[in-house]
Amino acid sequence: MDVGVNHHNVLEFMQSVIRQLEIAAGACHDISSAERASLCVLWSNVADALTKYLKFHMHVNQGDEKHHDLSCFYLVMLFPFYHFYSIPYKQVCNQWHLILSLCEVTHARTLTKQN
Repeated sequence: MDVGVNHHNVLEFMQSVIRQLEIAAGACHDISSAERASLCVLWSNVADALTKYLKFHMHVNQGDEKHHDLSCFYLVMLFPFYHFYSIPYKQVCNQWHLILSLCEVTHARTLTKQN
């Protein structure tokens, strides 16, 4: 069933959610570990949704064949490295499977020739 939503819209939506998380994380430099842990949970939901989306759709590129745009992937992947430095170690370890899964599926999709 086609509801008029193309892959650009989905990736742009996820990108806007991550940008809002960036704003929230950057607004307060002295947020508590519990608040950072909450950001981790929100990020993991977005990363999981993006991973599942990419497993079933062949498009990771938001641009075209001449001008590639992987900005959604970059924002989602870089977020934990910028903002998870003060959350409990156990919670960080629990997120590694998401990071690895997202990298694997994105790598597979970038190698797939898109029509």
